[in-house]
Amino acid sequence: MMMTQLHSGPKARPNIAFDRTASSRSLAAAGQRRRRAKRGRCSAMLDASLLRHQPRSIPYRSIERQHRSIGGVAFRGIAGDGQEGIYVFDGAELTKAADTNTLVPGAIGRFTRVVGPTMSGRSVAFAGDASSGEQGLYVFNGTTLSVIADSHTLRPGSSDTFTGFSAPPAISDGNMAFSARSGTQEGLYLATARLIGPAKLWLGLKNSDDVGLRVDLQAEIFQNDGPIASGRLANQPTGSSGFGNALLRTVTLDVTAPPRALSSGDTLTITVSVRRTCAGGGHSSGTVRLWYGGIPMDVGRTRDAGSRFDAMIDGVDNDFFLERGASLSVAPGSSKLFADVFVNSARPCPDRPFLPFGTWSIVLP
Repeated sequence: MMMTQLHSGPKARPNIAFDRTASSRSLAAAGQRRRRAKRGRCSAMLDASLLRHQPRSIPYRSIERQHRSIGGVAFRGIAGDGQEGIYVFDGAELTKAADTNTLVPGAIGRFTRVVGPTMSGRSVAFAGDASSGEQGLYVFNGTTLSVIADSHTLRPGSSDTFTGFSAPPAISDGNMAFSARSGTQEGLYLATARLIGPAKLWLGLKNSDDVGLRVDLQAEIFQNDGPIASGRLANQPTGSSGFGNALLRTVTLDVTAPPRALSSGDTLTITVSVRRTCAGGGHSSGTVRLWYGGIPMDVGRTRDAGSRFDAMIDGVDNDFFLERGASLSVAPGSSKLFADVFVNSARPCPDRPFLPFGTWSIVLP
């Protein structure tokens, strides 16, 4: 996700509007039915009684802030037991985007409040508060919940992080505009999805004896065996042994060849490689470990090995997780896995080769 500041100042307001011709119609008031006539017939679009079975077994007490898109209807629902959540109804199936039992991505704890939603295509954006007191903006693409911006996100052009958000984001075709605060600075910002987003990779060591080893890290993305994007990080620390001492590295992926749009049937592949750094000192050799296979929890006591990258598929930003069996998955894994590579400085730079941790692929459905 690429972040841009649109406007700043103490009185900046979230008066940002995308063209929502197809997505801004409100559907039903709480507990009421809105019907549409088609060839003399009326059919119920959405109401509390229709949505009482799943994913909540308790009937909804109220349905609020509905937004419609070509992907369906998103709404905030409050059940009879007081649990609230953001849900998506595609005309046939009801899906939970997040509720107060959902772990907050990139933070500690579960949601205590969700506000919104807004919707474009199949993507649903909303604001939420975590039980740890952190705030953030989030997007659900139909399978994965991810962070747009939260209290760990740096304000563009600054070393300060956001401290609060004024409203749910406006969303259109993978672009999300929002109002946020950073200390006394308030501004309007635009988060733009890239065709191929950054790779977030957990890096560590097999043995603590190698502490001090520094490496260059590389990620390469392929579409049907043709390279389309790549990125490198030079002179990176490697932490130590054990996942608790691993470090999350974010590799920006730059397009290397003009790709056609990714679509169903394409094979999407990532290769992650490493070498002993050409740019600094430290140990001359050691075994580097790539952690993967976990959920996308990047900070806090419950952080996990959710190594991944994102890509736009049919206009929807999707996360692709490194999984067992050299596979990529749109759903995060449930257990930590790792791959090891021994690196050294036997060959001088700039000809020192990158050595692969592995290659992971998926055929897009």
